[in-house]
Amino acid sequence: MRLRIAAFLCVLGLGAAALAISQPMLPENASSQPASMPSQDRCRQQADDLLKRLDSNFLGLVEPPFVVVGNCSAEQLAEYAVADILQPAQIMWRTYFQTRPEEVILVLLFQDDASYLRGAKNLFGDSDVSRFGYYRPESRALVINTATGAGTLVHELTHALMACDFPDAPRWLQEGLASLHEQCCIREDRIIGLPNWRLKELQRAIQEKKLRPLSDLLTRDDFYGPLRGLNYAQARYLCMYMQEKGLLQKFYLEFRQNHEGEKAAVTALEKVFDSKFDQIEAGFLTWAASLKAQPEQ
Repeated sequence: MRLRIAAFLCVLGLGAAALAISQPMLPENASSQPASMPSQDRCRQQADDLLKRLDSNFLGLVEPPFVVVGNCSAEQLAEYAVADILQPAQIMWRTYFQTRPEEVILVLLFQDDASYLRGAKNLFGDSDVSRFGYYRPESRALVINTATGAGTLVHELTHALMACDFPDAPRWLQEGLASLHEQCCIREDRIIGLPNWRLKELQRAIQEKKLRPLSDLLTRDDFYGPLRGLNYAQARYLCMYMQEKGLLQKFYLEFRQNHEGEKAAVTALEKVFDSKFDQIEAGFLTWAASLKAQPEQ
């Protein structure tokens, strides 16, 4: 086996001999594994099988339901696992997702474009992929190019966890919540989405009066159509608007419970805002138009 977890945990000074991150590194309750989640042994076997298909530069790390594999240093792999996988997962399970994965979720981290493209092709036969990374639902695998930053990792992690909890979620909510997390501040008890590059396109559409009615976004099955980029922006900032009002968690839980019917999202918004839909939309547009972008890093 090439699961060199024990070795690199010793490098980190943790003194662990198991194929998992030791308890002091985990967020609170990360090791309180529900019975339905995949076992440590099952995750270890999948990690071992995966590493046999990769070169010797890759290390593996196991913490059910996750198997994390990357061609980075031991310290970097552990940092990604804790800061960008385990901690945000715990927060999302506490705030949104009540159903935890029953199957292993693979997280593959590639530190440069070449190894990322090679890994996507060799492992899954994927060639037409985003430069940043993607989630492969049929394999329950996050395939991430870490050279582009960690935002994509939290974005795709959101997809993987939502798929277990709300498989019927409409595209606008799947991508809205996931893209909210692509630039965020992760605190102990919550994930806070921050303004990002998608804001410029949204504000331009508002100013030029070219933004589609909010009801169209919520009721039509054309999210990935010609207006795809703008749909992402509108959905992301609608989720951020609910976040700013302290209603995002409430909306998610309400809508998941009552999502049948074309107007279900509209009805759920009116319920959690305790307001008419046209008033909600007007407030959202005013807020979005006045929002300030984050300074360039």
